[in-house]
Amino acid sequence: MRNAAEKKLPFFILVCILAVPFYTYAASLKPIIHNTDYNHTKYAPKCDPDDTLKHFRAYTTCFDGDYDDNSDGTPDKWAIQHWVA
Repeated sequence: MRNAAEKKLPFFILVCILAVPFYTYAASLKPIIHNTDYNHTKYAPKCDPDDTLKHFRAYTTCFDGDYDDNSDGTPDKWAIQHWVA
């Protein structure tokens, strides 16, 4: 009968073998550096003054404003994107 360490050894080896490709792939990823000289909104439609324009690293988006979307009398902020550039 095998002891507990001998039973866990094949599982440990399997985990190590499967983890190596993921580790090497993650090591090759580079951080995204935001270029402030690039204008994401150059060809995008204008964002209404009531809407929210958000700048992220890789894109810019215009979110829905807080006006009444469902006609219940209260302003709604649903964070619906009008466009992404």
